[in-house]
Amino acid sequence: MKFRESAVRFIVTYGCRAITDAAPVLSHEHKRVGEFTADEVSGLVMPDGYKRSIEAWFTRLGADNAVG
Repeated sequence: MKFRESAVRFIVTYGCRAITDAAPVLSHEHKRVGEFTADEVSGLVMPDGYKRSIEAWFTRLGADNAVG
């Protein structure tokens, strides 16, 4: 995904923890859903700003749990 370098973006990251074994549900607003650990964020295919936002979320939580 390419963005103009000069574009201003406001990124909001929503994170959660799974409390069930049920598979996550994909809403009509998204292309896919995933569960990943803090160590996997750098390998995700998305703009760096999104990765930084997700990494900040993990940092606030202690970074040892999976996101659902």
